Amino acid sequence: MTVRAVRAVLLSHGWEGEAADAAAAGLESWTHHLQGLPPEQIESLLRVASRFGADLVTGPDWALLAGTRSRLSSLARSWSLPPELHELAVSIGIGLPADPAPFWRAGSIVFDLSNPVLVDRLPPDVAVVNAYDLSSRAEGGSSRAEGLSSRAEGEGSRIGGWLITAGSAENAISDIAAVLDDALIRGVDAETLAIDPGWAPPLARFRRFGRPIVCTTNDPVHAALARLGGAQIFVTSAPGELRRALDLVEYA
Repeated sequence: MTVRAVRAVLLSHGWEGEAADAAAAGLESWTHHLQGLPPEQIESLLRVASRFGADLVTGPDWALLAGTRSRLSSLARSWSLPPELHELAVSIGIGLPADPAPFWRAGSIVFDLSNPVLVDRLPPDVAVVNAYDLSSRAEGGSSRAEGLSSRAEGEGSRIGGWLITAGSAENAISDIAAVLDDALIRGVDAETLAIDPGWAPPLARFRRFGRPIVCTTNDPVHAALARLGGAQIFVTSAPGELRRALDLVEYA
Protein backbone atom coordinates (compact mmCIF):
# COMPACT_ATOMS: atom_id res chain seq x y z
CA MET A 1 0.00 0.00 0.00
CA THR A 2 1.12 3.54 -0.69
CA VAL A 3 1.49 6.05 2.14
CA ARG A 4 -1.70 7.75 0.99
CA ALA A 5 -3.58 4.44 0.99
CA VAL A 6 -2.37 3.71 4.55
CA ARG A 7 -3.49 7.19 5.59
CA ALA A 8 -6.92 6.60 4.05
CA VAL A 9 -7.31 3.34 5.99
CA LEU A 10 -6.38 5.03 9.27
CA LEU A 11 -8.82 7.86 8.61
CA SER A 12 -11.55 5.32 7.91
CA HIS A 13 -10.96 3.90 11.40
CA GLY A 14 -11.44 7.27 13.05
CA TRP A 15 -7.87 8.55 13.31
CA GLU A 16 -7.36 12.32 13.26
CA GLY A 17 -5.70 13.83 10.18
CA GLU A 18 -2.31 14.75 11.68
CA ALA A 19 -2.01 11.47 13.56
CA ALA A 20 -2.88 9.51 10.42
CA ASP A 21 -0.33 11.51 8.40
CA ALA A 22 2.46 10.87 10.92
CA ALA A 23 1.69 7.16 11.29
CA ALA A 24 1.42 6.56 7.54
CA ALA A 25 4.72 8.37 6.90
CA GLY A 26 6.45 6.36 9.61
CA LEU A 27 5.20 3.08 8.13
CA GLU A 28 6.52 3.87 4.65
CA SER A 29 9.06 1.28 3.50
CA TRP A 30 12.50 2.51 2.55
CA THR A 31 15.68 0.80 1.34
CA HIS A 32 19.29 1.99 1.38
CA HIS A 33 21.89 0.53 -0.99
CA LEU A 34 25.19 0.84 0.86
CA GLN A 35 28.39 0.30 -1.11
CA GLY A 36 32.12 0.24 -0.42
CA LEU A 37 31.67 -1.08 3.12
CA PRO A 38 34.64 -2.55 5.01
CA PRO A 39 34.13 -5.96 6.69
CA GLU A 40 33.82 -4.46 10.19
CA GLN A 41 30.88 -2.28 9.12
CA ILE A 42 29.07 -5.23 7.53
CA GLU A 43 29.61 -7.34 10.64
CA SER A 44 28.29 -4.53 12.85
CA LEU A 45 25.25 -4.03 10.61
CA LEU A 46 24.47 -7.75 10.87
CA ARG A 47 24.38 -7.42 14.67
CA VAL A 48 22.46 -4.12 14.73
CA ALA A 49 19.84 -4.41 11.97
CA SER A 50 17.58 -6.92 13.70
CA ARG A 51 17.62 -4.87 16.90
CA PHE A 52 15.90 -2.03 15.03
CA GLY A 53 13.54 -4.28 13.08
CA ALA A 54 15.34 -3.67 9.76
CA ASP A 55 16.04 -6.25 7.06
CA LEU A 56 19.57 -6.67 5.76
CA VAL A 57 21.06 -8.36 2.69
CA THR A 58 24.84 -8.24 2.41
CA GLY A 59 27.64 -8.99 -0.04
CA PRO A 60 31.44 -8.72 0.17
CA ASP A 61 31.45 -4.90 0.36
CA TRP A 62 27.78 -3.89 0.04
CA ALA A 63 24.48 -4.14 1.85
CA LEU A 64 20.77 -3.49 1.31
CA LEU A 65 19.23 -2.10 4.48
CA ALA A 66 15.44 -2.01 4.42
CA GLY A 67 12.71 -1.10 6.87
CA THR A 68 10.06 1.46 7.69
CA ARG A 69 11.06 5.12 7.86
CA SER A 70 10.47 5.18 11.61
CA ARG A 71 12.74 2.20 12.27
CA LEU A 72 15.54 3.41 9.99
CA SER A 73 15.25 6.85 11.54
CA SER A 74 15.65 5.31 15.00
CA LEU A 75 18.74 3.45 13.82
CA ALA A 76 20.25 6.60 12.32
CA ARG A 77 19.66 8.57 15.55
CA SER A 78 20.78 5.84 17.94
CA TRP A 79 23.49 6.65 20.48
CA SER A 80 24.14 2.94 21.05
CA LEU A 81 25.72 2.09 17.70
CA PRO A 82 29.33 0.89 17.64
CA PRO A 83 31.91 3.51 16.54
CA GLU A 84 32.43 1.96 13.10
CA LEU A 85 28.78 2.70 12.24
CA HIS A 86 28.67 6.34 13.38
CA GLU A 87 29.53 7.86 9.98
CA LEU A 88 27.31 5.37 8.17
CA ALA A 89 24.37 6.22 10.44
CA VAL A 90 24.72 9.89 9.52
CA SER A 91 24.55 9.06 5.81
CA ILE A 92 21.48 6.86 6.39
CA GLY A 93 19.77 9.67 8.27
CA ILE A 94 20.57 12.22 5.55
CA GLY A 95 19.27 9.86 2.89
CA LEU A 96 15.88 9.34 4.52
CA PRO A 97 13.02 11.21 2.83
CA ALA A 98 11.54 14.32 4.36
CA ASP A 99 7.78 14.58 4.71
CA PRO A 100 6.25 15.75 1.41
CA ALA A 101 5.80 19.50 1.10
CA PRO A 102 2.13 20.39 1.82
CA PHE A 103 2.03 23.25 -0.70
CA TRP A 104 4.08 25.33 -3.13
CA ARG A 105 3.63 29.09 -3.33
CA ALA A 106 4.27 30.47 -6.82
CA GLY A 107 3.45 34.15 -6.81
CA SER A 108 -0.28 34.61 -6.34
CA ILE A 109 -0.95 30.87 -6.77
CA VAL A 110 -0.71 28.38 -3.92
CA PHE A 111 -0.65 24.75 -5.02
CA ASP A 112 -2.25 22.42 -2.48
CA LEU A 113 -0.15 19.26 -2.68
CA SER A 114 -2.33 17.00 -0.55
CA ASN A 115 -3.20 15.34 -3.88
CA PRO A 116 -1.23 15.23 -7.16
CA VAL A 117 -1.54 18.52 -9.03
CA LEU A 118 -1.87 18.51 -12.84
CA VAL A 119 -1.34 21.71 -14.82
CA ASP A 120 -0.80 22.41 -18.50
CA ARG A 121 1.81 25.07 -17.75
CA LEU A 122 3.58 26.67 -14.83
CA PRO A 123 2.55 30.18 -13.72
CA PRO A 124 4.33 32.88 -15.73
CA ASP A 125 6.03 34.33 -12.64
CA VAL A 126 7.90 31.11 -11.86
CA ALA A 127 11.62 31.49 -12.52
CA VAL A 128 13.08 28.27 -13.96
CA VAL A 129 16.79 28.04 -13.23
CA ASN A 130 19.36 25.33 -13.87
CA ALA A 131 21.25 24.07 -10.82
CA TYR A 132 24.26 23.04 -12.87
CA ASP A 133 24.62 26.49 -14.41
CA LEU A 134 24.47 28.16 -11.00
CA SER A 135 26.89 25.66 -9.44
CA SER A 136 29.36 26.32 -12.26
CA ARG A 137 28.99 30.07 -11.72
CA ALA A 138 29.58 29.63 -7.99
CA GLU A 139 32.89 27.91 -8.70
CA GLY A 140 34.02 31.18 -10.22
CA GLY A 141 33.41 33.01 -6.94
CA SER A 142 29.77 34.09 -7.17
CA SER A 143 27.11 32.88 -4.76
CA ARG A 144 24.60 30.45 -6.22
CA ALA A 145 21.75 32.37 -4.65
CA GLU A 146 23.03 35.60 -6.19
CA GLY A 147 23.09 33.75 -9.50
CA LEU A 148 19.54 32.59 -8.82
CA SER A 149 18.36 36.18 -8.35
CA SER A 150 20.24 37.61 -11.32
CA ARG A 151 19.06 34.78 -13.57
CA ALA A 152 15.43 35.44 -12.68
CA GLU A 153 15.77 39.21 -13.09
CA GLY A 154 17.52 38.75 -16.41
CA GLU A 155 14.61 36.71 -17.70
CA GLY A 156 12.14 39.41 -16.66
CA SER A 157 10.46 37.14 -14.13
CA ARG A 158 9.32 38.61 -10.86
CA ILE A 159 10.28 36.53 -7.89
CA GLY A 160 7.04 34.65 -7.38
CA GLY A 161 8.30 31.08 -7.33
CA TRP A 162 11.42 29.12 -8.12
CA LEU A 163 11.79 25.87 -10.07
CA ILE A 164 15.33 24.51 -9.78
CA THR A 165 16.17 22.00 -12.51
CA ALA A 166 18.98 19.45 -12.72
CA GLY A 167 21.67 19.89 -15.32
CA SER A 168 22.99 16.33 -15.36
CA ALA A 169 22.03 12.99 -13.84
CA GLU A 170 25.52 12.48 -12.41
CA ASN A 171 25.58 15.69 -10.35
CA ALA A 172 21.86 16.34 -9.91
CA ILE A 173 21.76 15.65 -6.15
CA SER A 174 24.82 17.72 -5.28
CA ASP A 175 23.95 20.61 -7.63
CA ILE A 176 20.36 20.95 -6.40
CA ALA A 177 21.45 20.55 -2.77
CA ALA A 178 24.03 23.32 -3.14
CA VAL A 179 21.58 25.74 -4.77
CA LEU A 180 18.87 25.05 -2.17
CA ASP A 181 21.33 25.51 0.71
CA ASP A 182 22.64 28.81 -0.62
CA ALA A 183 19.15 30.09 -1.39
CA LEU A 184 17.93 29.34 2.13
CA ILE A 185 21.03 30.85 3.73
CA ARG A 186 20.37 34.07 1.81
CA GLY A 187 16.76 34.17 2.97
CA VAL A 188 14.87 32.92 -0.08
CA ASP A 189 11.45 31.77 1.16
CA ALA A 190 11.47 27.95 1.26
CA GLU A 191 7.77 27.89 0.38
CA THR A 192 8.60 29.32 -3.07
CA LEU A 193 11.19 26.65 -3.94
CA ALA A 194 10.45 23.53 -5.99
CA ILE A 195 12.74 21.15 -7.87
CA ASP A 196 12.59 19.32 -11.20
CA PRO A 197 15.21 16.52 -11.32
CA GLY A 198 14.10 15.76 -14.88
CA TRP A 199 15.59 12.52 -16.16
CA ALA A 200 17.81 11.92 -13.10
CA PRO A 201 16.57 8.62 -11.59
CA PRO A 202 15.59 7.50 -9.07
CA LEU A 203 13.36 10.42 -8.12
CA ALA A 204 12.91 9.15 -4.57
CA ARG A 205 16.45 10.33 -3.74
CA PHE A 206 15.26 13.93 -4.07
CA ARG A 207 12.57 13.59 -1.43
CA ARG A 208 15.16 14.27 1.27
CA PHE A 209 15.06 17.95 0.28
CA GLY A 210 11.44 18.24 1.42
CA ARG A 211 10.58 20.43 -1.58
CA PRO A 212 7.86 19.79 -4.19
CA ILE A 213 9.08 17.64 -7.08
CA VAL A 214 7.81 18.65 -10.52
CA CYS A 215 7.53 16.17 -13.41
CA THR A 216 6.87 17.25 -17.01
CA THR A 217 5.42 14.37 -19.04
CA ASN A 218 2.50 13.21 -21.18
CA ASP A 219 3.29 9.52 -20.54
CA PRO A 220 0.95 7.92 -17.96
CA VAL A 221 3.47 5.20 -17.10
CA HIS A 222 6.22 7.77 -16.57
CA ALA A 223 3.84 9.81 -14.44
CA ALA A 224 2.89 6.81 -12.29
CA LEU A 225 6.55 5.92 -11.72
CA ALA A 226 7.36 9.55 -10.94
CA ARG A 227 4.51 9.68 -8.42
CA LEU A 228 5.87 6.58 -6.68
CA GLY A 229 9.21 8.40 -6.57
CA GLY A 230 7.64 11.40 -4.85
CA ALA A 231 6.58 13.76 -7.67
CA GLN A 232 3.73 16.07 -6.62
CA ILE A 233 3.19 18.45 -9.57
CA PHE A 234 2.75 17.23 -13.14
CA VAL A 235 3.00 19.55 -16.13
CA THR A 236 1.14 17.87 -18.98
CA SER A 237 -1.05 18.42 -22.01
CA ALA A 238 -2.78 15.06 -21.37
CA PRO A 239 -4.31 15.55 -17.91
CA GLY A 240 -7.09 12.96 -18.33
CA GLU A 241 -4.73 10.07 -19.09
CA LEU A 242 -2.32 11.04 -16.33
CA ARG A 243 -5.11 11.48 -13.78
CA ARG A 244 -6.33 7.93 -14.35
CA ALA A 245 -2.80 6.55 -13.93
CA LEU A 246 -2.16 8.61 -10.80
CA ASP A 247 -5.45 7.51 -9.26
CA LEU A 248 -4.37 3.90 -9.63
CA VAL A 249 -1.10 4.68 -7.85
CA GLU A 250 -2.75 6.67 -5.05
CA TYR A 251 -5.08 3.92 -3.94
CA ALA A 252 -3.06 0.82 -4.82
